[in-house]
Amino acid sequence: MNKYLSFDIEIYNELSENFDPKEIIPSVAAIGTCEDDIEYYYDIPHMSKSTAVDLVETMIANNALGIRPVAWNGTHFDFPILGFWSGMVEECADLAMQSIDLMLLVTFRRGHFLGLQKALDGAGLKGKLKKVTLKDGTPINDMTGAKAPQLWRDGEHEAVIAYLKEDIIQPLELIDEIVKNRGIKWISGTGRASFCRAKLTPVYECYKWDKSEYPYWLKNPVERDVFFDWMPESILKKYGIGS
Repeated sequence: MNKYLSFDIEIYNELSENFDPKEIIPSVAAIGTCEDDIEYYYDIPHMSKSTAVDLVETMIANNALGIRPVAWNGTHFDFPILGFWSGMVEECADLAMQSIDLMLLVTFRRGHFLGLQKALDGAGLKGKLKKVTLKDGTPINDMTGAKAPQLWRDGEHEAVIAYLKEDIIQPLELIDEIVKNRGIKWISGTGRASFCRAKLTPVYECYKWDKSEYPYWLKNPVERDVFFDWMPESILKKYGIGS
């Protein structure tokens, strides 16, 4: 079995301009170690709090077996949403600290965010799913995560789950490329090939990295503390964050 457990959430309500995880309701989430081992967690009209608790407890059990959570920007998005919705904020913060957050491998080395699609392009992997089919047979050829909330509310659950499935598989495929290349490749907005050396390092260890590789031209690097401001003080102290 793969030693990494990919984790991703789709949400039920729209994101506000100032993202607040306390206000977000999950519609469906999934975890998986490979394409043939994916579990979906959802209820209708949206994920119940008891289902969210089941998901957290399952991830904790897997982590205890050495199957570490992996996500793209999970520290800032998926884990806080799940934590506040389930009421298990401390447990989700602990999982986030021990997880492999693939975006943070770049952000904490280079000081900027990176979209998953760019990393997939850089690795030569299939991109995020663009085409889904609605219940009446209508195709959507420009699917994005931003469309998932409305589609879910419209009852297009299968389309959203199809999109979510790819978001579970892709980080697992990307891990193999990161290990092989000893880092993450991506294509910048100007079409330039870029590279960030990185090992598969848990989040709490990434925080300790210095900022010596930040690009000289970067005027406003991402503040690392924004990834941890939702976490209880007990977890921050446990991992020496901010001290």
